[in-house]
Amino acid sequence: MNYEETFISEPEDNVDGDPFLYSLETLTPDDIAPPPEKKPKTASERIAEASRIAVLVLCIAVFAGSLFYILRTLYYYNLANKIYSDIKLELDDPPGDATVAPLVISAVRTASESSKSPTTVDFINSMSLTNEDYAQMSQSGSTNQRVARLKAKLNAWKQQSNDVYGYIKIANTNIDDIIVQTTDDDYYLTHSWKGDYLPNGAIYADHRNYKNVLKNFNTVLYGHHMTDGTMFNTLDYFFKEEFFRNNRYIEIYTFDGIFTYEVFAVYIIDMYYPYIRTAFNSGEEFKEFAYKMKSNSIFQHDDIEFNENDRILTLSTCTNRVQTDRIAVQAKLVKIER
Repeated sequence: MNYEETFISEPEDNVDGDPFLYSLETLTPDDIAPPPEKKPKTASERIAEASRIAVLVLCIAVFAGSLFYILRTLYYYNLANKIYSDIKLELDDPPGDATVAPLVISAVRTASESSKSPTTVDFINSMSLTNEDYAQMSQSGSTNQRVARLKAKLNAWKQQSNDVYGYIKIANTNIDDIIVQTTDDDYYLTHSWKGDYLPNGAIYADHRNYKNVLKNFNTVLYGHHMTDGTMFNTLDYFFKEEFFRNNRYIEIYTFDGIFTYEVFAVYIIDMYYPYIRTAFNSGEEFKEFAYKMKSNSIFQHDDIEFNENDRILTLSTCTNRVQTDRIAVQAKLVKIER
């Protein structure tokens, strides 16, 4: 009986015996089997392995790129909030503030009223008022405190950016923002109202529009359709019929006064459709244009009509769905406050 057999069969007589140590002592080079030869990989195996590595690298790159995009987006959203949160326009007296002079509304007319004297400033007749007429109006002794506050605020902002054009408010939306204008309609797609780089951009007027909106048959404003609900995102609300019918007015504030427009159209259109047209050969041609824009609307206000002396406002933004599609909301000037 050999050593290993003795250990296995009579372990009580071989307390110090250990087969493993015994095997090490008796091990010879011939007892060690050589590793099996590796078969060379076939071409298809090499391609499959390379594909797996490429997919892994691609997934890592996509993840890193997505993470960078998300962090970058959040950074600029936060930056935009800081930039725009400090420029909200409030024209009414603070509650209980007895130090502010009583509000006296002067020179306010609906756009359809006729003029019997130079002091009436409905938009049709204001086009023909002279500097002497305005001087007479300013000496009349009554002051519109809201307009006075508006001009003071706009002038303060103009010290920070010479491109300040005005301000826009739409009730029950997030649209409550400053308006700028420059000669390049692409500039404010990627810059804040102060001129800093900002992918969120700013709300801005078409470069073809006059500063005085009364000179514009069609005042055109642009803004991004931001996914965080800012800029012109909430123009989407007008695609709900109840909202369209119950929120009819848009207010534009400029250095010339407060202009109220009544919404008459909302629709989605191709970017190359001439809805942002600003020049017309005649008042009659403009009138035809206005009725055509109204006919595009998915909802209608039957009581809105046009004539050759009217003025309209067009708000334009992208849809975030089809690259060439645009959302248009259009409104007719119905009241001026100076």
